[in-house]
Amino acid sequence: PSQLEQRSKEGGPEASAMARMASDYVWEMLAFYQTQGPECQLSSEHALDLVMQADYEMSQGKDPSLWLDRATDVLTAASDSCDDCVQNGPSTQYSIPFLAAVVKALLQKHLGADREALVHWRSALAVEPNNVFAVRRAVDVAFGLAEPATMLELTNPAYTQTPAAPFLGGWHSFALEQNQMLAESEAVGRAAVHQSEQPGQVFDIWACHAVAHALYYQGKVEEGIDWLKDVTPRLSLERYSTFMFTHMWWHLCLFYIEQQNATEVLRLLQGVLWGELPPAAKSDYWASTGTLGLLWKLEIRGLSDKLPQDVVDSLWQDALEHAEPKLESFMSLVYTLVALRAAFKLGPEKRGSELLQRMEQHAESMESKVAGVWRSCGRAVADFYGTTTTADSRSGQSPLNNASTWCSALATLGGSSEQREVLLEFGLNVLKRMNQWDALATSASPLLIHRASSVPFFRHLQDEIAKHK
Repeated sequence: PSQLEQRSKEGGPEASAMARMASDYVWEMLAFYQTQGPECQLSSEHALDLVMQADYEMSQGKDPSLWLDRATDVLTAASDSCDDCVQNGPSTQYSIPFLAAVVKALLQKHLGADREALVHWRSALAVEPNNVFAVRRAVDVAFGLAEPATMLELTNPAYTQTPAAPFLGGWHSFALEQNQMLAESEAVGRAAVHQSEQPGQVFDIWACHAVAHALYYQGKVEEGIDWLKDVTPRLSLERYSTFMFTHMWWHLCLFYIEQQNATEVLRLLQGVLWGELPPAAKSDYWASTGTLGLLWKLEIRGLSDKLPQDVVDSLWQDALEHAEPKLESFMSLVYTLVALRAAFKLGPEKRGSELLQRMEQHAESMESKVAGVWRSCGRAVADFYGTTTTADSRSGQSPLNNASTWCSALATLGGSSEQREVLLEFGLNVLKRMNQWDALATSASPLLIHRASSVPFFRHLQDEIAKHK
């Protein structure tokens, strides 16, 4: 990119095209997990470059306001001179209305107004219906809002018109999987990966990820392990973002957990997934909280007992210490609950109770339905793992008693089914303790459809349910 940028500054007949290539290249890398950030100084005179920088700042949990304000100024100046025209310079293929809608969408997302952000992403797509970056970011927002049908509504038009567009197949596959269209998701994802491996194409790591999702929920454990073993040699922190790098290894761990292969999970946790990460990578929110989620899943499945406890405890401690500075952002409602479990496990008790209190305060600004589920699940974690009881328990209204209610509503918390699954499995443990077997059978049914025949944990659970019926 730096060479392209320099050539654009030198002028000449290729200058505009070269500058446009530089912008497109860097935006592509930011948008699709190809790197941690821009590799060259982009122009402050072009809105597209400023939008890219704002998007990157947001991905790192930083404030993008400065960049968005500058982009707004540039777009306002440009629109004063021509209505609905394309911007000069590196952004010639992006219209002013499109970029203006993107700026508004990013700003609303930064302010926590996800529904308003989605409105502006729809406006951007009305101008550029096949723009993969806009589709991808809009799907991200719908994903966070726990609206899988909206995800598919956003990907389907663009995929129908331009199925060969780079990266689009991966996002359409992911939307299909989130709507439980598993076989179709797998087929679309595999086709997207194959296309991306052709000469001149960029390898689509997200499509690989989408296929892993589809295989997991079809109970194709061995196939999932083989699939990810083929993909993981391509991974490196030099090429991919910390999230994408660790997340692919995270998915491989999920398959090993299905096999009850705790030794292999521990090897990855001590190695490439967490233990061997450089300090900067360990500070990534998703890397640390994802590690905590795996450790909790090992505990719930009874696999932690097969491992050296001092090693497991040190992983819990290290991951929580790296996650805690970023928990105040509440980037993930699911992973905040995972961190709450870690806080009560590691102690002191005050560590968990104070995090629960901050969660309660944050819940006051949330939609009531989502806040209710989040509170109930958080209080259940506190009651189940804490050494003192919550006020709800003391009043006889413990959320442990109505676990089936919040288990059935966990999807409202957003995130992927795999991320939420640790909470559902926690809920199943609660129902088992409370001897609520009918409720447990109902809550577990989605997990048993494809996996009872291939996953020992669910086969055993199915047998337990049948015995108590």
